Amino acid sequence: MNSRSIICAAILFRHSRALSSSHRIRLHGSQWVDDPSWRVMLEGEERARAVNQLRDFIRESQRILVITGAGASTASGIPDYRGKAGSYKTGHKPISHQDFMRHEDQRKRYWSRSFVGFETFDGVKPNKCHEALAALERAGKVEHLITQNVDGLHHQAGSTKITDLHGRIDRVRCLECGGTEARAVVQESLRADNSGWLALHASRAEQRADGDAELGRSADHSSFVLPACPHCAAAGRGDGFLKPDVVFFGDNVPKATVEKCFAHADECDALLVVGSSLEVYSAYRFVLRVAGQPHEGGTKPGPERPPGQLPNRQKPLCVLNLGTTRAERSGVSPLLKIHLPCDEALWEASTAEGLL
Repeated sequence: MNSRSIICAAILFRHSRALSSSHRIRLHGSQWVDDPSWRVMLEGEERARAVNQLRDFIRESQRILVITGAGASTASGIPDYRGKAGSYKTGHKPISHQDFMRHEDQRKRYWSRSFVGFETFDGVKPNKCHEALAALERAGKVEHLITQNVDGLHHQAGSTKITDLHGRIDRVRCLECGGTEARAVVQESLRADNSGWLALHASRAEQRADGDAELGRSADHSSFVLPACPHCAAAGRGDGFLKPDVVFFGDNVPKATVEKCFAHADECDALLVVGSSLEVYSAYRFVLRVAGQPHEGGTKPGPERPPGQLPNRQKPLCVLNLGTTRAERSGVSPLLKIHLPCDEALWEASTAEGLL
């Protein structure tokens, strides 16, 4: 057994001792899948015990890698995708990268909806979940934070060690000249070129987690004026081709970003998943990495590892999420699974005396 394995085994042992008091929160294999109690919100003594165990998990860890999903921002008023009232349950279908790139009518549909959605999205503020994670970073507990969200709320809350896995909705990139622009500037341009659009649709719009908005089937997107790239226009190169600086469905996270996240997965001593069902593989692969299980992508095997062998042994995994996740269903058993709202549980656990 090498030194890394010994360290990971010691951390798992410390965690298991600290969390040994609750069979309902600790998981063993996939047994929890058949337990209907997992679909019930924790209350009373069980809730208090869960928060205490989350506190112990954080206290026993020194370099936590955090992965956040849409559930981290619901307390800020942004809906999630797969929750009880998630947008996927109301027919939400995010635009695909291929449709955006190939079809002008799809670009008009996207920008007309995003124009309305961003008006609300831009005014959203961080909640206690974002603030707690920023505080844990300042306390030296968080090694890095990987967020699947495009809302930028972790940045607003003060976190600095962040990878925006799927990009940022507050930035826009031109695919012709490569220039970038603040979304606020593009929003002003859209407002000038599409006067009356907000008045016509904003009151009936339904906000989406990706900054989009559902306008209803009656909305006529064909007359919407697409945004132009100010850099291309200034250089006399036409309107350019603007795209929000986010990874659409069907596109790939840049390789350099993936490699960076795998490196953090190798360096951490524990993984905390917050508000994510982990259904999207772009984030789930880092859970597999920390769990020491096979995955796609990542760094090439180093000189001391034969091909296919991972640099990790299993590290402690805590999942704070309302509902099941891909990890449990596929046999990656968390040491700790807590069915509580992210903002409540994280704030209470992180503000414990002696933790921050």
